[in-house]
Amino acid sequence: MKHPIILPLLLGASLDTGHADIIAHYNMEQTGSPLVDKVGGQQAVATGSGDAYGLPGPTGFYNAVDRTADGSWQLSAADSAELRSLSNNITVAAWINLEPGRHGKSSNYDQIIGDDSAWNGNGWNFGVVSGPSLLKFTKNGVADIYSPAITVVPGTWYHVAVTVANTGCTFYLNGTELGPAAGNTDNMITTGSDPYAIGRSNGGGQEMWFPGSLDEVRAYDTVLTQTEIADLMVAPLPGDPKLFAPSACSRRPGECRARLPAASRELPAIDGQFVYGQQHGPYSAPGRARTRPHV
Repeated sequence: MKHPIILPLLLGASLDTGHADIIAHYNMEQTGSPLVDKVGGQQAVATGSGDAYGLPGPTGFYNAVDRTADGSWQLSAADSAELRSLSNNITVAAWINLEPGRHGKSSNYDQIIGDDSAWNGNGWNFGVVSGPSLLKFTKNGVADIYSPAITVVPGTWYHVAVTVANTGCTFYLNGTELGPAAGNTDNMITTGSDPYAIGRSNGGGQEMWFPGSLDEVRAYDTVLTQTEIADLMVAPLPGDPKLFAPSACSRRPGECRARLPAASRELPAIDGQFVYGQQHGPYSAPGRARTRPHV
């Protein structure tokens, strides 16, 4: 058996859900541009104006970011390429907090994440439609798919998510399924080199920017279950570290995936540190220093 790896506490660095198929996770803990993708360290750089940082996030989730004008956080070429390559069997999730009396100016599409080039039939985006309030997933040039009507009170945090398959989408609000929304989401065009962004889609001048606060934006190349989506809402315990696992860096250069279930937030500390073993086998029983398989 190999010696365990001792990891120091990393306060304020958000723990991934532990799902093996996470593509991107922006936890908004930064106090200025750029935002950093916790799955690989890529950066999202602020464009336009009106970006703000260090705002209170959902209870237990530390910082959030905010936007008050036409702009976005444009993802790196590498992260954009990964999101652009997603077609079916994907999940996108985020915490959102719309500001009272305001939306993306002349547009009522308040986009959370998506293709940030002028509309050209490529890519996809996910956001909120106001009046009435609906969640919306668009495969450009293929389909606009809407959730049933939802109640979104400005100034309140909500967790929203969508899963996408070739037969349609399923939307979630605060971990509750809103019901499947049928539509032809197959055959999405993913060619080209369009940048993706958080807080806007379809580029500047289209006014499809998100008017409010965002936190914990995630994308997966699989359809998460309702239980897994609800687990994304579980905040870490106060004072707990949110850990990377360097031994899990196996998917692409520089990537670290902490494949730990929500319960792993309760790992016991040993002299201010946590212990991850590299031996194969299940997590140890409660009350002992828990271990995780080497990956």
